[in-house]
Amino acid sequence: KNTQKAVDHSVGIFKLTVPVVCPSCGGRMQRRYDKRRKASTWWSCSACKATVSVTDEDMRNGITERLNEVIADPERIEIPESAYEESQEVRRMSAEITKTLDTFGFDKEALKQKMLACVSEKYKCLRTEVTTAQSLKDTFKSASPLTAYDGVLADQAVSGIYLQRNGEISLTLINGQRIGKEETA
Repeated sequence: KNTQKAVDHSVGIFKLTVPVVCPSCGGRMQRRYDKRRKASTWWSCSACKATVSVTDEDMRNGITERLNEVIADPERIEIPESAYEESQEVRRMSAEITKTLDTFGFDKEALKQKMLACVSEKYKCLRTEVTTAQSLKDTFKSASPLTAYDGVLADQAVSGIYLQRNGEISLTLINGQRIGKEETA
């Protein structure tokens, strides 16, 4: 039975689209509500049935606090060492471009297409962790401190919300880095 008939499900915690992760098993948690309970709002794991009591306001405030920590210091986002290894295809394309530039009267449009293809191939050689981390860092550098929960920023930067048994919240960013009290890389 729906006990929340007068609740607007298009605002607040209902806009949360990032998965909430169980502290026990890593399963996905779901929000539960029962006005008859002392802690009327809680999160329950669908896999191991573990529960964590966190109010909607505490959840939003915890997420906002973690995001503000990163906004205040975007340099804490770790960028892994670049492991760019030039592929055989990139070397071949670079040699072809150099050879074309050494000729007289080359087709500029054809050269432009070769150069774009070479750059595209070089981009494929980059590890995605590096570009993801740099993109995240740029996102947080351009963000201003939050006064309330920002669902757009959370969706863009966060891949998981972790609830500890004591109600503390930590976030896993899309680059895999954990931000929170027990922060691990």
